[in-house]
Amino acid sequence: INKRVNKEEYRETLNQILEYCEKIGWDTKLDYNKFIEKFPLQTIKTIDGLYRYIAYTNQSCEDISKEVRRTQHKTTDYEIGELLICKIRYHAARKGSPPTVFHVNYEYIIRGTDEYMLLENNVTGEVQSLGSRTVAVHFRYSYCNTLHSSQGTSIDGKLAIAGYRNHFVTMRWVWTAITRARNLDDVYVLEYRNKKQEETNELLLSVYFDKKVEGYKSQDRNGNRDITKGNYLTKQFFLDRLNNTCSYCYCELLYQNSNGNITSNITADRIDNSIPPLVENCKIACIAGNKNQNYIN
Repeated sequence: INKRVNKEEYRETLNQILEYCEKIGWDTKLDYNKFIEKFPLQTIKTIDGLYRYIAYTNQSCEDISKEVRRTQHKTTDYEIGELLICKIRYHAARKGSPPTVFHVNYEYIIRGTDEYMLLENNVTGEVQSLGSRTVAVHFRYSYCNTLHSSQGTSIDGKLAIAGYRNHFVTMRWVWTAITRARNLDDVYVLEYRNKKQEETNELLLSVYFDKKVEGYKSQDRNGNRDITKGNYLTKQFFLDRLNNTCSYCYCELLYQNSNGNITSNITADRIDNSIPPLVENCKIACIAGNKNQNYIN
């Protein structure tokens, strides 16, 4: 069982949670009330800098991080010493010099905040520069991370899990979130939820992916490919894979709601281009990873 935890009693509790998840089914939607009744977790209702947060969506991560920064009285977009995490891979060739590369899920310390920011790799110590506008697109604050950004990491301090009430959260998600902690006494759930916003996002995402699937079908009709046979892609295919990672570059598959306008970097790459995008004929990818897969490989 999980080697991160530092007490035998924690391992026993995790064994019980593991058995429960296996019984219910790993990909079953989380019934939070039943789960919390069986495995009580401490609850917090305010956001501050005392916790590391894990949330389901990238938007929630950004909202929580903004609130943490507000409680710390930070008034500028970035401050020297703050920690960022790369959410979308960045690569740019430079004539006569090594390329500028920032890797997904790596942490970078802000060392300069001018128009071209200085970012230090938190592991290697390498310092590279990047324009502040590009930083805003490819990075987020590390106060709160999605689960995929947190995989493989261990959290020694207090861990607060947000977004567990999201409609798409499964037993696998909550298990993986809890097992980031070394000390189960330091695991909390954050009562953070914008129900109206969640419902709006779900509706807009449903419409967005319906249109995306219809776009694929239109292409196949124009190419005289039969779309009536086989397990053709549906909007649920994409909804189930949001917040997963690209098959090629391992960037997170994200969406953003800007004043009711949904955008997303998620796409389906056909394995065999001569047949329609059936589920078994597709790899999930981000737009950039799909476009540059040969270079990445």
